[in-house]
Amino acid sequence: YSEAIKEKQKIIVNKKELSEDDAISLSRKINQLKEGMMIKVVFYEDHEYICIEGILSKIKLEQRKLVIVKKIVEFDNLLSVEIIKECF
Repeated sequence: YSEAIKEKQKIIVNKKELSEDDAISLSRKINQLKEGMMIKVVFYEDHEYICIEGILSKIKLEQRKLVIVKKIVEFDNLLSVEIIKECF
């Protein structure tokens, strides 16, 4: 029942296209990432933007994906990346 209510409350949004400058900035940020960092990302999934925070478990450059805890996020769906805490 609560899932049905969540679906009703969900606001459908279109995926934003990043400007060339924003895409370059995001790419630079991705290149700074290291496994074990605490990061916060905003990404597009199922017609909505989702913000999650967690430890970067894996960077899959060849597949263009990040794994944050157990959540897989494709580079193409990223809107922003913020480094919260560096690795020790």
